Amino acid sequence: MRLHTFVALVSILGPLPSGLANPGTRNPCQGAGRRPAAGEAPLNDSSTAALAQTLIGTWQSDGDSRFTRSFDVDGTVTDRYEGDESATTKGKWRLFTGKNRDPLLDSVVKGLTYLRIDNSGDVTFYVVVKADRLHLHLRYADRRGFSLKFTRTKDR
Repeated sequence: MRLHTFVALVSILGPLPSGLANPGTRNPCQGAGRRPAAGEAPLNDSSTAALAQTLIGTWQSDGDSRFTRSFDVDGTVTDRYEGDESATTKGKWRLFTGKNRDPLLDSVVKGLTYLRIDNSGDVTFYVVVKADRLHLHLRYADRRGFSLKFTRTKDR
């Protein structure tokens, strides 16, 4: 079962009864509780609205030029993979911080801004490492070390 599916199931079903959970096993929903990594420029709560405006537009993956992610002002996110229309997914996105954190994450790091993408119940959380008019760097909140880097396309 994919981690995203598990996270979605936890949100629907709620936490496991204490007798069913394996002691000592890390809950995959607890991935965000960490200190900022070296070189990570935390975005504070007051910059969340400006950051949302920065995200609006289409971003091309630096790791695979056929993959793009588009953020719309209405909260819609669209992932596309050139040459494979069946891989196109649409969902909803929103930013949050410690002040308005998502209930699926047990903890967040103060001062960081998080991105939640929900593709029909398949929920993924990212830490926004860097976002400016040309570059976007997202680190998976629940998979240490894995990240996505994007460059803005010429649509804006």
